[in-house]
Amino acid sequence: MRAPLPPDLFDPACPSSVTPFQIGDKWAGMILTCLRDGHPRRFTELRVPLRRVSSKVLTETLRALERDGMITRTAYAELPPRVEYAITDLGRTLFPAMDACQVWAAEHLTSIESARAAYAASSYAAASSERAASSERTASSDLAASSDAAASSERTASSDLAASSDAAASVRAASVRAASFEGASLGAASLGAASFEGASSVAGSLGAGSLGAASLGAAGLERRS
Repeated sequence: MRAPLPPDLFDPACPSSVTPFQIGDKWAGMILTCLRDGHPRRFTELRVPLRRVSSKVLTETLRALERDGMITRTAYAELPPRVEYAITDLGRTLFPAMDACQVWAAEHLTSIESARAAYAASSYAAASSERAASSERTASSDLAASSDAAASSERTASSDLAASSDAAASVRAASVRAASFEGASLGAASLGAASFEGASSVAGSLGAGSLGAASLGAAGLERRS
């Protein structure tokens, strides 16, 4: 009778992204390790040490390993249905490489972590410098925009002042023209009145003369009679 897979078969840190390489996808190496003893395993048995893997992802990884010839899938016509997975000879050829990777990672884990920490610090410093430079460029752009706005406002104010001066000059010119026209109209009216009055006086004198002449003529006729 085969022994069940222990729930603590893998370290909680597995699968680790520290190593720069992996066998298959994220969970493939761990599935092959579960089948390393040569005993076929059911899906539920594999879930015990691989409990952090979702059923969907575990199913997809098993299918990928079956497709590549690393494991076999055997379905039994039973009720309830039974399906078991087993490693193939091709799959076993991966164990030397997996073991070598594990030894290499254990020996160089500290160096890898130090290199990644240094890279992260350098990247952070570069990003901080870029953000500072970007902020400075933005501040300079804002200052230039403010200067342009101030210059534009000043030009607008000067233009408005010039327009106001031109309007005031136009009003003064119109007032002068109106005063000149009014003076000319009053002068013409005075001259017209004087001329009319003189003409009336002359006409009156002439009329009076005519009446005198008429009186003298009438008197002469009367004497003749």
